[in-house]
Amino acid sequence: MAQECEFLVTCPIFALFHTVWMDKFWIARYCRRGGEGCERRRLKLADQEVPIALLPNGTHLALLSEVVQHPKNMTKICATS
Repeated sequence: MAQECEFLVTCPIFALFHTVWMDKFWIARYCRRGGEGCERRRLKLADQEVPIALLPNGTHLALLSEVVQHPKNMTKICATS
């Protein structure tokens, strides 16, 4: 069995989206395999900034990006949910 990614405990994506669905896909695919192929881990190991909304596969979670860039819009986003 592969070792967990060394950044698992401090990863904001893991903390925000640790659910059954996430555990079966993202976490099992990247975090529980030592972080192999994780774009967040690659940037962290290269001492580069890791965008908060960057998913392990290198895509960005648009909603999270919007909230981080424009926190005042959070009220508007929550009102439409």
